[in-house]
Amino acid sequence: MRTSRRRVSMVMMMGLAACAVACGSCRDTSPSSVRATTTPLIVEITGGFKYVQSVANHEVDVAFLKSTTGACAIKQMGIELVVKDGEIVSPSPAPADLTFDPGGAVITFGDSGAEALTAVRTAAAPAPYHPASPTDWDDLVWIPRFDAFYPNNPLNPNWRQLVDGRMVLTHGKLVAGKPSDDAARTGLFQFTRQSDGATFQQAVTDRAIYTTQLPGDRVIINLANARSGITRIEVKPSGGLPVKLLLVGRHTEAAPKLKPGDVIHHYCAFYELLSPVPTMAERMLPTYIGDPSKPLLGAPSPGAYCPGEF
Repeated sequence: MRTSRRRVSMVMMMGLAACAVACGSCRDTSPSSVRATTTPLIVEITGGFKYVQSVANHEVDVAFLKSTTGACAIKQMGIELVVKDGEIVSPSPAPADLTFDPGGAVITFGDSGAEALTAVRTAAAPAPYHPASPTDWDDLVWIPRFDAFYPNNPLNPNWRQLVDGRMVLTHGKLVAGKPSDDAARTGLFQFTRQSDGATFQQAVTDRAIYTTQLPGDRVIINLANARSGITRIEVKPSGGLPVKLLLVGRHTEAAPKLKPGDVIHHYCAFYELLSPVPTMAERMLPTYIGDPSKPLLGAPSPGAYCPGEF
């Protein structure tokens, strides 16, 4: 009997050892082995946002501009956060148009299980200053930036107090998106500084796409300090689709459409975030040098085509 028990014990131990070695042949049912539910999220960002990148922190903040006065007088009409795909669980009842006002808010998402944020941007747009393919807009270089021309005018260290809210991105992936207007997909812009004639050309997009995976069965959107009073939105996926949000910037502008040779004057507002703030003659403004074969360049929101600044 003792010998029999030893044999049974040895068989059990050998079986456990085989299970540990041949990991594919034995199922681990411990809680840690069960893959947590995740919810995919897509955010399409359209309009004149200021993108502030912190490479060390793997973070990009999408900042909402405030209205400006003086020589650069631009009236910002606010920001819209639209649930394009998904079921709004909270607040309840949900707005009939599925649209929220995130003005004044710092927007963050629930804890993310994704890797640290990836935001790939080349140093400068290479000749011919346009994506190699009409479908290749991923590089964030197509969201223009001007900091190399302003070594003595860095971003104001208090920029967070100078904007009307921001969306904080720390995980997942951020890429540029194909422009919302057909004419911009084949056209070019020329940035010129009146004071010294400094200039550069490149294609420009008004869209960025953010994707990530969030743990749990829903997307949790936190809106700290939102003027609307809504501080939390919960959205579940529906129809087997990822949760998709639209973040749209709206502002007024005299001309609803641009034609080749027109200057995008409302771009001057980005310079209000520099320290010291450059004079109007020192601000680089984009001129649409475009594609005459395409229709006039416009945008779905009020005002002419409205690119961001990175």
